Amino acid sequence: MNTMHADASRRTPAMAFDAGKGIFEVKGRSIPENAFKFYQPYLEWVRQYLAQEPQQITRLCVSLEYCNSSSRRFLLDIFKMLDASVSPKHKVFIEWHYADNDEDLMELGQELASLLANTYTELISYQRDQPIF
Repeated sequence: MNTMHADASRRTPAMAFDAGKGIFEVKGRSIPENAFKFYQPYLEWVRQYLAQEPQQITRLCVSLEYCNSSSRRFLLDIFKMLDASVSPKHKVFIEWHYADNDEDLMELGQELASLLANTYTELISYQRDQPIF
């Protein structure tokens, strides 16, 4: 298990999951025709990553322009899996990037963070024309 990657499309985000570095990135728009079909391989990849010895620190960086309700469910599944894996030997950090004028995504980040008991989540606003990670 090393990396899993997909380029962004008009409907799906870029996904870059790197087991060797313990860094997962989700960036772009998430409005897939079939959210299950798009996200299921990543859910399985995260399960396998956590079943093996994960890195001491796992960092999930999310920067979405838009996220539909079915995508939110799968993102929450990933968040919860990571949150459940936190232990003295494994820490999880989530960076939730949102445009400073996008209240919906800011509130979604707050909502998802409130559902996690063990994970440090940082909400980071940016100007829409500013590059992100």
